[in-house]
Amino acid sequence: MEHAYLGPEFSNEEIKRIVLAQNLKFTEYNEEELLQKAAQFIHNNKTVGWFQGRLEFGPRALGNRSI
Repeated sequence: MEHAYLGPEFSNEEIKRIVLAQNLKFTEYNEEELLQKAAQFIHNNKTVGWFQGRLEFGPRALGNRSI
């Protein structure tokens, strides 16, 4: 097995559509801004949720989305 990322994958547009449908507040960043903002939040002991790429699959599938 090459990797455990066998779950579904969602495009940025799919995620945006779901977030908008739930009336959630969000900010879009380009890649450079995103990395800088995430690093800033982590440095300031803030929680960062990262949703990118395929989901892991299995009973202990926590590492890919855990910071």
